Parts: sequence; C-alpha cells; structure tokens
Amino acid sequence: MPNKSEIPQWLIDANAGRSRLVNPDGGISTVKTVGFQSPQGYMVAPSIRIIGGQPQSLTPQEAVEMALQRRDAIPFPTQQAGDQYSQALHQRHAQQFANPPILELLKMLGAK
Repeated sequence: MPNKSEIPQWLIDANAGRSRLVNPDGGISTVKTVGFQSPQGYMVAPSIRIIGGQPQSLTPQEAVEMALQRRDAIPFPTQQAGDQYSQALHQRHAQQFANPPILELLKMLGAK
C-alpha cells in the first residue's frame, strides 16, 4: 500500500467513485487493475483511467504502457503482495459502490 503522500491520482479517482464505468453487462466498475513485473518489482496499474474527463477501460497492454509512462503504478515486493492488494481493493470497491446512487437506480427502473 502506498504512503498517503504517494497515492497516485488513479487511485484517488477510483476511491472517490469518479472512475465509475458501466460494463457491457450493465454492471459498474470503479477500479480494475493489471499486475506486471518490472525491474522495480511487481507493479499494479489501473485498467480504468479518467481520460478527457471520462472513465475509459484500457487493455492490459495499454494499462501497463500508460502506467510506465506516467510512473504511477504501485510497487510491491512480490506478486503475491500485489495480487493480495488488488483483491482487497476490488472487494472494498464492490462493497462501497454496490448500491448505485438513487438517480441511477431510478433510471434502471424506467423513471424519466
């Protein structure tokens, strides 16, 4: 887990729900990550980013390339530590954002 002074913008956006993305199946994602090995160790990078003011889904390759370019992947000493962090992050977001805001819920029910 990064220190508070080292929290990357993508994680701040995800934690605030700004990177909320509607999936093709109708589900909502606020965070998706991809892990990769680098000379600095095992890294975790986002595959949902705010681009042009809108959340965008990236392929794993795009996610890694953008993280390397922006230097905002989170380093971990091992793949196991990175994977555990990613799982915990996904689970926390699933709980935190499980109930959609009332306006989205009303739209889903057909309200205009």
